[in-house]
Amino acid sequence: MTHKTSWIITPNRRRAAFLLQQYDKMQQQSGHLLWERQNILPLEAWIDQLWLHHGEPGVPLLKAAEPEVLCYHRLAPHQPDMSPVSAQHIMSAYERLLGWHIPLDALDTYADHAEVVYLQQALQQWQLAQRTYPGVTLYEAIQRLISVFTQHKPTDTVQAIGFEQAAPLVQQLLACFPQTSTCIIPSPTTGATAHKRAAFPDELAEWGAMAEWVLQRNQAHPHAQIACIFPHLDMVRPALTRFLKQTWRNVPWAMSGGTPLTEMGAIQTLLTVLAPTPIEWPHYRTALLHPSLHHHPEDRHLIGVVDEVLTSQRLFHPSRKQLLAIMHQHSTHFPHSQLAQRLHAYGQLPRQMTTATAWIAYLQSAITCLGWMRAPALNSEEYQLLEAFTEVLTQHRRLDEFTDALSYRAQWRAFQQALQKRVFQPNEPDNTPIFVLGALEAQGITFDYLWIAGLTDQRWPPKPHPHPLLPLALQRDHHLPHATLARQFAYAEQLQQDWEKSAHLEMIASYTTWEGETPLRPSALLTYPDITVPSPAPVTPQPALETWISEMPVPVPPHHTQTGGVSLLKEHAACPFRAFVLHRLKTRRAETETPGLTARERGQVTHHLLERLWQHWKTQDTVLHLTAAERQADIEAAVIAVCEPLRRVPHLAAFWQLEQERLIPLITHWIEKECQRPPFRVVATEQTLTCQVGPLSLNIRLDRIDEINPDTYLVIDYKTSATLSTQDWQGPRLREPQLPLYAASKPHIAGIAYAALHPNQSQYRGLLAAENLLFSNMKHLPKEQSWNTQLTEWKQDLTALATDLMAGNTQVDPRDPAVCMRCELHAVCRKSG
Repeated sequence: MTHKTSWIITPNRRRAAFLLQQYDKMQQQSGHLLWERQNILPLEAWIDQLWLHHGEPGVPLLKAAEPEVLCYHRLAPHQPDMSPVSAQHIMSAYERLLGWHIPLDALDTYADHAEVVYLQQALQQWQLAQRTYPGVTLYEAIQRLISVFTQHKPTDTVQAIGFEQAAPLVQQLLACFPQTSTCIIPSPTTGATAHKRAAFPDELAEWGAMAEWVLQRNQAHPHAQIACIFPHLDMVRPALTRFLKQTWRNVPWAMSGGTPLTEMGAIQTLLTVLAPTPIEWPHYRTALLHPSLHHHPEDRHLIGVVDEVLTSQRLFHPSRKQLLAIMHQHSTHFPHSQLAQRLHAYGQLPRQMTTATAWIAYLQSAITCLGWMRAPALNSEEYQLLEAFTEVLTQHRRLDEFTDALSYRAQWRAFQQALQKRVFQPNEPDNTPIFVLGALEAQGITFDYLWIAGLTDQRWPPKPHPHPLLPLALQRDHHLPHATLARQFAYAEQLQQDWEKSAHLEMIASYTTWEGETPLRPSALLTYPDITVPSPAPVTPQPALETWISEMPVPVPPHHTQTGGVSLLKEHAACPFRAFVLHRLKTRRAETETPGLTARERGQVTHHLLERLWQHWKTQDTVLHLTAAERQADIEAAVIAVCEPLRRVPHLAAFWQLEQERLIPLITHWIEKECQRPPFRVVATEQTLTCQVGPLSLNIRLDRIDEINPDTYLVIDYKTSATLSTQDWQGPRLREPQLPLYAASKPHIAGIAYAALHPNQSQYRGLLAAENLLFSNMKHLPKEQSWNTQLTEWKQDLTALATDLMAGNTQVDPRDPAVCMRCELHAVCRKSG
């Protein structure tokens, strides 16, 4: 750089784009028709420019996912347990050591830590590989640039926005440059005159009030800039997106953060087809059905026929040859489908390549053969997605500069890592007035109105999450990010002060007082005066694409046996359409494979364990007469017995010991609770019974029935959730109808209860017929309401539900907005926004 340049530097790409947009708008409002483009860059792009002009010749700067990709491929031969995730942890640990001026030999003090030894060995291999294939990471480049600028003072000027929490190494580089005294876009210096806090009973009420508040200010001030900040945006993004799409239908808005390219449907489709190993047919079928690959309705019909053939032959991992043979056999019935021909042409491409350049050529040929993302049919968002994909593809070519020959499998994995690193977000229109942002993205930007949501003491400041490969003591001593509660508190305090400056006219910070039955408090940092913001009535989404709606009932045919058990009534109470889709159409969501035991399997193991114990003990008196050692021996023997089958299942064998370690303290604590109850005798465990409710006969399975007095019984349902409420049994559309159904159908039932088994929160929650039966957290009915009256109400409510179900009510009629928020049937529900 031979001439003086003024730079404005931001920590991330989004903030740079936002400042450019704000600057352009300011020029337009000033009446200018032409103006000079400003040098506003995110940090990585600026370092790239500096390295291009001041870096070491012949030494490239590693960009985006390249450090993680190279780390994996360089270290995998020396580290048998190396994975892409391990490589990511290694490089992020290396970045923190460099960024906070921690020499690598500082790790020697912690040589007795296995993770430190692993990290040291990995970094040694990394540095050895760099001698053969030179290339520097971002922080290595910053170190070398600081050395250059220490000897030769730069003449460029810099204004850094939002670097208060940046690594000391980054701040040292910024300090090498003269700081501008004025800025084309002034940083916020004075915040809103009104900082208020608002409390809401739950998250939906908070979101509803926020959405209405935004709409009111947008209608009153159409040109005002409004932001809603969610420090926990990544946790709530899917549900929040659905909610805001329903609420803000008629105003433009944008949500920050974006999505990794690997989570975009079109990219997932291409990666699935290109995968180096056979893919299960259900996943391959999903890829073939994606709009980026199927171009004619007959494509879908052909895939349906192939699906039937493969299912009938029980071919769940068909080879490419088998798949093409079946397609060609049946493609004559679908003359307009070119899918078989396209897959055949793709299959003829040779996969023998050893360089990134050759792999890119192969990939481009594969895209042409498959007809993936045909350009003439692309909308604006799809075109932007294709551009982002092309950027990553072009970047992939640089692997040839840093690596030896890579196999097809290695090339595919490297490309997948690069796509995972690239976050995609469609460009929002220039006139977007409303923004939904994460915690860091509003820093240094001015808004007219600002709402910050979710500031409970459980979420703000964020909980510490230290780096897994660095010793905690070292992280604490050097004040590394996210390592300690004190560090997180200082981080949150600084961010909150920046938000206060960012709000020009008004700022509201909100929190919820309850999560289920768990009370919450405002964050300790939320010291503003209280304000009451009314929550609007829940928004009922309107059909967006329907042209014809039929509300005709679909009665259950006479003499038809309706399966589904009590869950049938439960789903019908939640939403009749949901019950119809799940139980009468037999629709099932594809289960996601998870390592180890699923939550359902863990619940089943817990049920079997308690069943075994009470079949052995039978009464509370038996337990009370056991010594502590005898009781513990019975529990441990039962745990070993129910966990033993796990050892014989190959993919679960490694988890049986972990499951034993989880169950023994959980059940020990629970049995202590049982011993504090009034005397009881267990008369049934895991019993299947038939109950008649109106025109519907249902099979229900009861976890346990206790005799608490002569001919007086308590029905118990085991639960592993900590958020349970007796309100589940109230109202005409019961949330949990199983226990009320049994109590209303059988004589001598004097109470129903949840047995909530949860670490450190195990307790009973339920209803009893009389005050003299009370124990633990159980409740009895108000004096003005008798137990018989309650049983009659339950019977009437359940009979009405059963009659409505058998009459064929299939309307989309959710009991409350939460049903829609948690529903997985949005693809088939006409009221999904």
